[in-house]
Amino acid sequence: MKKRNGFVLLGLLVVLGVFMAAGVGSGAEKFPSREIVVVVPFTAGGPQDLGARIATEFFQKEMKVPVIVENRPEAGSVKGILDVYKAKPDGYLLLSTLFPRYAQTEIVYNTPYKILEMTYLAAFNQSDQLVVVNSASPYKTFKDLVDASKKKSLNCGLPGMGSLAHLQAMVLKKKVGMDFEIVPFKGGAPNMMALLGGNVDFICIDDLTTSLQKDKVRSLGISSGKRSPKFPTVPTFKELGFDMPVMNSLQGITGPPNLPEDIRKVLSDAMERAIKNPEFIKKTDTLGPTPVYMAGPEFKAAGTASYKLVDEYKELFVEKK
Repeated sequence: MKKRNGFVLLGLLVVLGVFMAAGVGSGAEKFPSREIVVVVPFTAGGPQDLGARIATEFFQKEMKVPVIVENRPEAGSVKGILDVYKAKPDGYLLLSTLFPRYAQTEIVYNTPYKILEMTYLAAFNQSDQLVVVNSASPYKTFKDLVDASKKKSLNCGLPGMGSLAHLQAMVLKKKVGMDFEIVPFKGGAPNMMALLGGNVDFICIDDLTTSLQKDKVRSLGISSGKRSPKFPTVPTFKELGFDMPVMNSLQGITGPPNLPEDIRKVLSDAMERAIKNPEFIKKTDTLGPTPVYMAGPEFKAAGTASYKLVDEYKELFVEKK
């Protein structure tokens, strides 16, 4: 009897071992087992929001769980970033990350997060910055706009303080000698609507938002190193004779600091497949920004380089009257 009981006990131990190895009854779960949230710390409808929604559409297909975009624009985007920065590193809360915007916010405003400490998964698009006027504007060329600003102060709309457009505007003041007042809005969409409504003389804005309204606006200059295939008639500032630095934004996905390697790999591999999907490339390209794929290390290196540009011009964010 004792021998039989021993065999029974041994059998139970073997079964228990199999279940524990499979993660059953141990509290372990296969990642992902529930929905993933991607935080966009900007208002809905702007370029970063639209770019993230396209990416998550294809990312969701690869992850085979719902991937939800949540807009958390409070506190000048700081809250949304901080929510992910402080989140549990389990892969279920991620961040739509934008350079050099997050570097600008951190350096200039001394934010309570360190964006380079995040876990970098992949970058998926890149956008140029333009100077744009309403199609009904009397300013036909960038020179017309510059000359007008030296005769009377103009109003320049921005999608937000601390944005790349803000940096571009301040460099225009320093490098070109334009005179204008900054009028900030809460996102790219409201900024564009202000221009179309005649509430500002011109705006600094990204190529995605410009593409969405291309029949209603006139682009006078672009901050890229060479002409964009999307805006072949728009000259670069260097072409126009101005010593302006090349400025473009890079968008991707990051996770909280110290994301475990196994979870990071699942997310990164899925992002790579999503970004390389021809349908993603086509959809992104149609909307305006240039689709790119950067793996995590390359994405982080690009973000680090952004800090150098921001650090060089950070004093320009404080306007001196």
